[in-house]
Amino acid sequence: MCVLFTILNFDNGKGWISLSAYWQSVVGGLVLLAVVVLQARLADSAQRPSGDAAGCPMVPLLPEAPVRGDLGLALFGSHHGRRVYEIALGKPEGVQTKILTWGAVIRDLTIPVGPEHRQGVVLGFESFADYPAHSPYFDALVGHFANRISKGGFVLDGTGHVLIPNESATTSLHGGPDGFLQRVWDVMDLSRDSVAFGLASQDCDLGFPSVLTVRCRYALTGTGTLRAEFRAQTTHTTVINLS
Repeated sequence: MCVLFTILNFDNGKGWISLSAYWQSVVGGLVLLAVVVLQARLADSAQRPSGDAAGCPMVPLLPEAPVRGDLGLALFGSHHGRRVYEIALGKPEGVQTKILTWGAVIRDLTIPVGPEHRQGVVLGFESFADYPAHSPYFDALVGHFANRISKGGFVLDGTGHVLIPNESATTSLHGGPDGFLQRVWDVMDLSRDSVAFGLASQDCDLGFPSVLTVRCRYALTGTGTLRAEFRAQTTHTTVINLS
């Protein structure tokens, strides 16, 4: 700002601003230099793998949906400033389940055994703090990519994508640190027998290419079955393995 103010000439206080021919050439040279520097940076960015996580901050794309307390929904904790809810599905005489908005975790699943007894069939904690501390994968929806991707990334259609490792120096496990199983999902639809979650990630999220919108729906059927449906929509070619 100081340099700019020193080269401005005011014409007799009339409010018009002009530059001398000398300073016009100086400013022109500075503008040309800035354009060259910008072009060089753009060229350097284009040469880097599109999955370079250093330049890919995560931005939430979906708003948090309103919740309905009359449909078995209760506050269970909080994660990175967002509330984590537990959603209870089922009827007293049938299969019952409790699902968290954090990681779409199936926290509890019980079946009736006899007239007065219920049997739990999944492992779960009673408090939210135990999940990120002791159980990052218990009954959660895993993504971007369930299982491992080694060698620091992958090549897709001739383009290299660098992932953020979380198991070893070069291995991404279940999508990497802060994967889908460690995020708070949005409640998109809720009834007494089903819940639908939504999650969106931007291009380069943890190194994976393409904007990605994921939907997960849990539903209890009349036959006493808990059905899980996963769907994903992308804007570009990518790799995804939900589990």
